[in-house]
Amino acid sequence: MTAAGSHEMGTLARSFLRSVDQYRDREAQALGLDHSGLLCLGHLLNDGAMTPSGIAEQLGLTSASVTALLDRLSAAGLIRRRPHPDDRRSVLVSLTAAGTRLIRRVYVGMADAVTEARDALPAEHRCSVETFLELATEAMRSRTRAT
Repeated sequence: MTAAGSHEMGTLARSFLRSVDQYRDREAQALGLDHSGLLCLGHLLNDGAMTPSGIAEQLGLTSASVTALLDRLSAAGLIRRRPHPDDRRSVLVSLTAAGTRLIRRVYVGMADAVTEARDALPAEHRCSVETFLELATEAMRSRTRAT
């Protein structure tokens, strides 16, 4: 790939990531949440019940910030805390039915947009795009783990 092609791909990747962030921010605002609240609900949907320290690690927040975030989400009826079955000092945080419905609605919008883009591609290009996304994701994860 030429330097120009690499630059263009980087620009396109940044543009896509910005559009995802803008979508999330708009949805969060429309739902009365902040960015961290929406991301927290997304992690709970994808990963299942988590401890507050696990949420803090996923979101890059302090334990005090996560406590305040969970208090807001709990007051809104979107999450519940229950005693951790294996650790009396901890709790598990999970989505309520209302929290699950809300975050699924956000994710459906994202999935619909990606599906529209995929469907606009000729079938012979889809495999290449999927492979690129897998490789780019793994490259970023390896750099994240290395720090």
